[in-house]
Amino acid sequence: RLSHPLVPRFRQHPQRSHRCISEQHFYWKSASLGRCGWSETTPTVLAKVTRPSRAAQTPAPRSRKSSPDPDRRVTLRGRFAGLGIVVILLGVSVFAVWSSQATAAAAHTASMANRLSDDYASAESAVAAEESLERKYRLEPGVANRARYDAAAASFVTALGKVKVDGNAAEGAFVAKMLTQQAGYLASINRMFAQVDLGNTAAVLKIDSGEVDPTFGAIESAVATKADAEHVVALDQLSDLRELDTLTSRLTPIVFGLGLLLAALLGGVTRGYRRELLVERARAVKHS
Repeated sequence: RLSHPLVPRFRQHPQRSHRCISEQHFYWKSASLGRCGWSETTPTVLAKVTRPSRAAQTPAPRSRKSSPDPDRRVTLRGRFAGLGIVVILLGVSVFAVWSSQATAAAAHTASMANRLSDDYASAESAVAAEESLERKYRLEPGVANRARYDAAAASFVTALGKVKVDGNAAEGAFVAKMLTQQAGYLASINRMFAQVDLGNTAAVLKIDSGEVDPTFGAIESAVATKADAEHVVALDQLSDLRELDTLTSRLTPIVFGLGLLLAALLGGVTRGYRRELLVERARAVKHS
């Protein structure tokens, strides 16, 4: 049907005027004139509007190759983020264990080096006491001075025993060598002290220069060298311990802070991917 704004008006007054249609023009016939007249207006024919079918409104299904499954994508990204968090926590734990173990090992090494240095220092002090008491006995022979000398010799042997306990195999070999030389030295001392008791000065000087001094000199030099070397080692170990302690005290807050930051970032990425999954699901429900 043709539509026109005056159509409702003609329907309301059918006796007064009516519409004539000829060759797609409108005529108006007046009841009083009894004739038809031309209308200056050409009717407009409205185009027919067709509504698209439901099949045309439904979007074409997307190919799995062109657009991957969002659930699978988010699942993979969530797994990677979770794996990253596990790696970070594992790294922080490894660092904590390493720092504690390294500090404990360095402290133990420094303690053993310091103890061995003290043992050598005791042995060196006992050797010096032996030399001093030997000269005193030659000047003032007597039971008291002999007892003091024997005590100094015993303290040297005791110090060597501590060196063997606290040291390694090399220290044990050194101790065995020193004990052998000490035994020969004590034998020469006993002969010299016997000549001192007899007042035989010539024999005393001969034994002193030929037997006592060479053996004692070798013992004194070897013990002093080892004592100095172990003292340097002990100082180095203490220095290493201080450096390691300083390093761990600086790295600990950095490592833990960085680990927490990365964990927070990965957690944010995981939450973002979950939100994306919800959006994708909502779109899928809307288009279904």
